[in-house]
Amino acid sequence: MDAQEIFDTVAEHLFTQGKQAVSDKGCAYRGRDNTTCAVGCLIKDSEYLPAMDDGRALAKIRGFSAEHLSGTGVASLIDAGVLPARLVPHRVLLSFLQNVHDGCLMTADDKFNRADLADRLFHAARFFDLNSEVVIKHHQTVAG
Repeated sequence: MDAQEIFDTVAEHLFTQGKQAVSDKGCAYRGRDNTTCAVGCLIKDSEYLPAMDDGRALAKIRGFSAEHLSGTGVASLIDAGVLPARLVPHRVLLSFLQNVHDGCLMTADDKFNRADLADRLFHAARFFDLNSEVVIKHHQTVAG
């Protein structure tokens, strides 16, 4: 996948899913109700490891003691060697999109605020010089 394909896939996914992927520990690559986050939607089931959503398990993979708590962001997945190699070249874009997912404003019923999601994705498209047509399509649905 190139950067545009990643952006389009993630934007379409976030608008369609409409909410964050969360577990008991917070945002997750694989969350409740078969949800996936901005990066999780790019990770095939055959590539996913439960350790990706567990800071202590990632720390162990990285060679730290069980008491050490590792983050579960893209950089931590790369450090632990568990982010699929095909995604590693896009680590900056993936981190940005992960922050879109994790930081988007939510409505009272735990859905994405679609206008805020669109604004965040427009910003990502501008920053990475990507086509934002997928966002425009969904933004028009919000605005119209």
